[in-house]
Amino acid sequence: MTHFNLQFNYLPNTLRPLLAPTDSRLRPDQRALENGDFKLAATEKNRLEEKQRTVRKYNEKHKIEHKPVFFDEWQNPDDPE
Repeated sequence: MTHFNLQFNYLPNTLRPLLAPTDSRLRPDQRALENGDFKLAATEKNRLEEKQRTVRKYNEKHKIEHKPVFFDEWQNPDDPE
């Protein structure tokens, strides 16, 4: 990654408490990649993907519908239908 690309995910400590826990700048695989630890980044990415698959299978098995935590769905009255 170039220095320019790394600056996109710059995360000052003062901003960390204000971010949603799902913010990509908090992902351990992303941090490892930016730090040049490609083996750890691949391991973390695989762990995350396996966790997501497990949760999806559990939700399908128990018929649990996904409900966003940080967003509400609404219809914009100015949008054409």
